[in-house]
Amino acid sequence: MGQRPHALDGGAAGYSGENLMTTWKTEFPDFPEADLPAIPADFVDTSWHNNACPSFTSDEAELTVWIDYSDVSMREHGAGHRFQLEPQRDGVEIAGDGFSSDDWSAVLAFIDNSRAEVTARKEIAKTERIRLHYAVRDRATEGRDLLWGIDDIDADSADMIDRAMTTLRRALRDGIDAELIITKAET
Repeated sequence: MGQRPHALDGGAAGYSGENLMTTWKTEFPDFPEADLPAIPADFVDTSWHNNACPSFTSDEAELTVWIDYSDVSMREHGAGHRFQLEPQRDGVEIAGDGFSSDDWSAVLAFIDNSRAEVTARKEIAKTERIRLHYAVRDRATEGRDLLWGIDDIDADSADMIDRAMTTLRRALRDGIDAELIITKAET
């Protein structure tokens, strides 16, 4: 897990304007190390003391995960979910559905699905009008239960990706261990 430097304004009290490496440990010294789950390798520490809790960002998954204190009394915003995911691109928050949960494994599943969506979108951008098959399947039934699917859609249709991701997010929020599968459709 890496860190991103924070460029500080030279006029800020006590700072010379250089890039300083910050970590969740320097920004949240009272945050118990035992409260921090294993962070996926592609996430970098983007924690900053003006925020409510430590954060980690992945350009690969286009997400920022905020990890709040296990002890609800330590949380700035009360009894909300401990883990909050927000969509981001190139370090900037973007519009889109986030995800929140107290279950780290549900967060990891959402991250995996987001990575798949980002990878598919980037592949689509590189190709010319290929046809894709989109499916959201229930992993608990080894993919036999199709929650949503559509065949033979033009690959440049951002609406289909949005519809697929919306279906996936709803399934995850409903406690279904779902996955998004995007494959090139047979022609």
